Amino acid sequence: MFRMSFLQMRTRSALKKNASIRASIPYKQAHSLGIVFSVEDQQKLNHVQELITRLSQDGKAISVLEFLPRKKENHQSLFDSLTIDELGFWGNLNSSKAQQFSQKYFDYLYYVDCQSNPNP
Repeated sequence: MFRMSFLQMRTRSALKKNASIRASIPYKQAHSLGIVFSVEDQQKLNHVQELITRLSQDGKAISVLEFLPRKKENHQSLFDSLTIDELGFWGNLNSSKAQQFSQKYFDYLYYVDCQSNPNP
């Protein structure tokens, strides 16, 4: 619990210091899309797969990263995943696949969770 509160504080601080210029291009011009979501159940996984199918039909390159909370099963190992154990105390990523995902440039990045910080 302390770990998640600390990460939230660190994230807020980093966002305040961020001076990045934020701009979006029209969806039709977008080439690279990222999707991030937390594993909850098979139904949510099916919805994410449906979203991927629809976006792929538009000719978009899609990368997916799933967060696997404790006590949750990875129903299908279709995507790169990240667990709470792969986050360092300071919020550093200890997963090579998550690091690769975070280094990619995305025209659009979708976060498809209803809760911003699900319980680990």
